[in-house]
Amino acid sequence: MNWRISLRIHIQRRSDLAMLLTLAIIAIIFLGYLVFAQESAAASSQPAPAVASTRMRQYYLTKDSFKGTKPSGSNGSGAGVCANGYHFASLWEILDPSNLKYDTVLGDDLLDSGEGPPSYTLGWVRTGSSSNNIPKPGRANCSNWEYESGFGTVVSLTTNWTDSSNRDIFVWDAALHTCSEEVQVWCMEDYYWMKIYYPLIMR
Repeated sequence: MNWRISLRIHIQRRSDLAMLLTLAIIAIIFLGYLVFAQESAAASSQPAPAVASTRMRQYYLTKDSFKGTKPSGSNGSGAGVCANGYHFASLWEILDPSNLKYDTVLGDDLLDSGEGPPSYTLGWVRTGSSSNNIPKPGRANCSNWEYESGFGTVVSLTTNWTDSSNRDIFVWDAALHTCSEEVQVWCMEDYYWMKIYYPLIMR
């Protein structure tokens, strides 16, 4: 909204000078108020900036084991296997554990796990592949985790730290298991971003 105000004042006597100064001060205050109100209205119409939570996303390896038909759950989200707020993990979500936090409450561990995940413990993992039973790690997924016949991909964190040729993919060792076997499951936290709005000082 644009404002345009004109003031026309005639001075007939010198005694009117005080009145003129008073009116000028009032006009300045009034114009200043209009500008302030316009800027405040524009500011309030814009959403306050949001920042993302800096908390690290969590993952874990289930303590219980399941057949290859179970990890994705009946609705494909890990229902009945991963805890509430978690889903059946793709390897690409947990590929770099250094950017994640291991959930030591829900997750399995070994004697020297500390606050981190266990090594050399296999778990079913999503591959990002199409539905198939090709006997090859990274492809096999129990026909999208629905059939006990065939193969599925399992991964574990490597225990061989000195020979990179023995690591199948980054820090992970990959293998095949038949879908009728019971294996632990890698789970990933669903969505961890939280919107935090800075308060508006003036409305």
